[in-house]
Amino acid sequence: MNMNKGSRICMDHSRPFGVMFHHFHKKGDKPLGQGSLTPERFANIITQLKDEYNLLPAKSWYYKAATETLEKDDICITFDDNLLSQYEIAFPILEKHNLTGFWFVYSSPLKGELEKLELYRYYRCTEFNDINEFYKGFDNKVSELFGKDDISRKLLNFDSDNYLSAFPFYSLEDKRFRYLRDEILGELNYNHVMDMMIENSRLKLSDVSKKIWFNSSAIKHLHQSGHIIGLHSHSHPNRLNQLSHEDQYREYIDNYKILNGITEERLSVAAHPTNSYNDDTFKVFKELNVIIGFRSTMEIGFDSNYEFPRIDHALLSIT
Repeated sequence: MNMNKGSRICMDHSRPFGVMFHHFHKKGDKPLGQGSLTPERFANIITQLKDEYNLLPAKSWYYKAATETLEKDDICITFDDNLLSQYEIAFPILEKHNLTGFWFVYSSPLKGELEKLELYRYYRCTEFNDINEFYKGFDNKVSELFGKDDISRKLLNFDSDNYLSAFPFYSLEDKRFRYLRDEILGELNYNHVMDMMIENSRLKLSDVSKKIWFNSSAIKHLHQSGHIIGLHSHSHPNRLNQLSHEDQYREYIDNYKILNGITEERLSVAAHPTNSYNDDTFKVFKELNVIIGFRSTMEIGFDSNYEFPRIDHALLSIT
């Protein structure tokens, strides 16, 4: 999917959508995540999106969504996972463009919990020369702990063409790692592997949490600056749709109470972590009076107000 000057994003989008961002880094610094953007790159994306689409401030987009008056080319900017680099790098650029965005915050880091999704990402991006070196070390540790033959047999079901096909920016190695992590190991075993790898490294997880996430003061500042703070669960489970209704409710009510305590405003927007949700999620959203929800892909056929599409910035090719 290319977006070159004078041309549109090459996709069929039947609905208004959001553009999704995660990681940023300053020019010259090592990126702390695949697809991480420099300030210059992000500014270019914003400029071209404004040229190509009707890029709206968050509250304007939300109002039109809530009143069912959005038009096809109305788009918005969204950020997931309350990453400090978003606040330090992307927020000032949005200010220069007189734009606001949706910030989807999972709340466990705000309570001092060492949420492992981003901590593990930090480890693999800082302790290895490149991502494939990490994958090799990870495979070796998995084989050591669970048996190479058993893992190889289970990997026979890995269909690289169809697995995570909605995310074409993933390499074959990226997909294989995620299949091994999510479909074969599961959360507990994956955490065990990673914790053992980190235990044998120089990294101290307790020392890096302040480098990863922004705090409640940043959330308050964003809110007061006209941005919209949204729900993203409490602990960001990779497979939220496998949780019971009760556990999903606990994830979101804890998230709601913490963010409501900071913003002192009712929250009515959410984004599904790792695009994982089901009918129970919709029931929880209704119980919490959530009005708008976002997916993390542009797949068609998802038409409810809890399934507005988003395109990952990595799918945009900006000149």
